Amino acid sequence: MTSRTVSLDVEFFRRLARGASACALLIATAHEAGAAACGDNIDGKRVACACGDTVLSDTVLWPTDPVVTEACSDDGLTLLAASDADSLTLNLGGQSIAGRGHGTGIRVARGGRFGAVIVGGDEGDARAEIARFGTGIRASGRDDLREVRSLDVHDNTADGLRIHSSGVSLEDVRSEGNGRDGVSLSGHGNEVSGVTARDNARDGLKVRGSAATVSANTTDNGRNGTVIGGRGN
Repeated sequence: MTSRTVSLDVEFFRRLARGASACALLIATAHEAGAAACGDNIDGKRVACACGDTVLSDTVLWPTDPVVTEACSDDGLTLLAASDADSLTLNLGGQSIAGRGHGTGIRVARGGRFGAVIVGGDEGDARAEIARFGTGIRASGRDDLREVRSLDVHDNTADGLRIHSSGVSLEDVRSEGNGRDGVSLSGHGNEVSGVTARDNARDGLKVRGSAATVSANTTDNGRNGTVIGGRGN
């Protein structure tokens, strides 16, 4: 009788554990499904941005946006300009976006005809930060990105900025303490101005392609300070 009772109790707790796991999975799935469109003009209204959301219009982040107030478990924000748009601008408004070692802080999926613009803030704002993701900023497409300005990208497990695009301007960007390269930039006619890359595990600044101009300060990186490859740079 005692043995039978113990057996039933074990089976009960096994079923309880399975139920709890299924419940946790449903909650996680519902959370991921909550990722949606955000921006300053979504059908004429401002929709606050949360982790995993897709920015569809020119947007200035607010201190109350969930993507600012919470650490992101995966991606921070994805920029997706309308197919007929000239550009899309994300202004972080001096806010910080932080992750938990995974995903991408800001991913550019489509930047419009002239490329997206990511700016840390307006004059007088605090410096904005993108920190502790897998990669801080990622863009891959011929004209996806036009400008990144006035921003600190640090302590990401992989690269600070990983950009494969042409005609990109990086200005007043600090990329520090990342697990691989501080900045990896490839394409044609890119411009690096006032960039600092420091204490990154591999190369501070890596520029590949053609017709690039580079003005940067790269110190105390694990492998090389600056690597430039290609023609006419």
